Amino acid sequence: MVKIVISDNDGTTTVVPLVRDEISIGRKEGNTIRLTERNVSREHARLRRSGDKYDIQDLESYNGTLVNGRVVEGEAQIQPGDEVRIGDYSITVQEDGVDAGISRPTDHAQRISYRPRTPARLVMLGDPSPGAEFSLPMEGTVALGRSEDLQIPINHRSVSREHAEIVCEAANYSVRDCESANGVNINGKKVSEHALRSGDVMELGQVMFRFVEPGEHYFFDPNDAAKYAHALHQRSQANTRMAAVLLASAVLIALFLLNSGPEPEEEDANEVALVTGAPVTPAATTETERRQADGYAVALAACNEALEGGRFAEAMAHAAMALKARPADPIAFSCQAHAQRKHDDEQVFLRGKAALERGDLLGAQQEFAGLADDSTFRTRPEVAEATTRLAAQELDEGRKAVTDDPDRALQAARRVLALPGIDASVQEGALVLAEEAKRQLARATAPSPTKSSKRSRRSRKSRATRTRQPSEPSEPVPAPIQPGAALEEAKSCLARVDNQCAIRALAGKASTPKEMALLIETYRAVGNSQAATKYMGLYIKRFPSAQKAGAYRQTLARQER
Repeated sequence: MVKIVISDNDGTTTVVPLVRDEISIGRKEGNTIRLTERNVSREHARLRRSGDKYDIQDLESYNGTLVNGRVVEGEAQIQPGDEVRIGDYSITVQEDGVDAGISRPTDHAQRISYRPRTPARLVMLGDPSPGAEFSLPMEGTVALGRSEDLQIPINHRSVSREHAEIVCEAANYSVRDCESANGVNINGKKVSEHALRSGDVMELGQVMFRFVEPGEHYFFDPNDAAKYAHALHQRSQANTRMAAVLLASAVLIALFLLNSGPEPEEEDANEVALVTGAPVTPAATTETERRQADGYAVALAACNEALEGGRFAEAMAHAAMALKARPADPIAFSCQAHAQRKHDDEQVFLRGKAALERGDLLGAQQEFAGLADDSTFRTRPEVAEATTRLAAQELDEGRKAVTDDPDRALQAARRVLALPGIDASVQEGALVLAEEAKRQLARATAPSPTKSSKRSRRSRKSRATRTRQPSEPSEPVPAPIQPGAALEEAKSCLARVDNQCAIRALAGKASTPKEMALLIETYRAVGNSQAATKYMGLYIKRFPSAQKAGAYRQTLARQER
């Protein structure tokens, strides 16, 4: 008998006999298999059986359907034992006598292969992308680090550009440190090279991964991840305290050596003090405390001065010095966090400015869209210039195509209307272009009229001309219904587990409910709640009756309490 095995994050397993040739899967009532988690679409996927073959079809779901870790583009064939991931659920088709998690050859004359179908992978347990998964190959070497050119790029300041590499040989995996600044820890112990086993927790700087073996069913649990993160934080605090003790000891020794030497007058004073029983305070301790206090004050003042001067990297360095003098000081932490936010915004602005200078207007606009809402960089002239020039370019291309390709012209007008911060004249130009494109489309699809109908139409047109007010405003152009290239590009990025790539593909171009919802969820996945909140408000404004508008209203209401 053929059956479907469904597992969720809580470890609950449900077995459903496959008695139909076609079943529907989704969150809406009426589906053959109803999955109730919020990351499952109302109509998510469809499973078909034809003889001994099975096909899974993704019904344009928001979060996609994965087979053995790969995103399904349209439809894909599966075999018993293949893992289908829908939201937080794992689904396998299983036949009696065949274990889930292994592949069965279609030719029974072949030798049965028990190689696991699900690849080994690394699951990120915390920032910058909790729950992100990185599949590992069966053979070869995979590099990890902050550089975007590596197979697994990790955008975190504690990770070196080329931090470590995973070596895969005959389904055996090991990690090797590439002389990184912060090293590699496995289960809390620093290593230079280590053979990975199921459940190993690997730390690259402050970024944590769990190693999952081939064929292993593992579901990301934020609660477990929080425990690992807490342990890392405690260990980091202990290291900071130890470093502070060692630094203080070094200063004491240095001061002792500097102050040692024959000074008879001080020796006599000390002798008198000892005889009279007066308390003696070691000079080195007092001097150390004074220097630490002075160092903290100087570093904190330098941090604030660098912030005011727009030297954010310098401010971060001064804040680090202040924290060395006073670990866990809230004022120093505040200055460091402020400098970090400003530095991140500055990097986004510089990437956008570079794209603008090389003529990549779309790339510049997408980068600038990633700036925080309250960022002072949004007032820079380059931001407005990128939007203005991109709008002018789209309108120019649309006007050239309005006669020969009116659909292309209409899409150009809609992209301009979706740009944030366009002025009234640009908006009016886009509306005029859209109306002309719609008229051209109507002419192209209208049937050939007879002579009498021509005369009738001319008469109606004449009457309409006499009665129509010349200043009557055009109706606003609705956003396009079908997802465009931006959605496909974003899905391709997410298939590579590259959230930043997906954000760049959608920011400033999301014009449909599906595109904007995917952008919001991607911002939430990388922990940018400020950008996610901004686009939630924009989603509600543009699509008040859309499927996710109600959920976003509730989220925003909770944040305001």
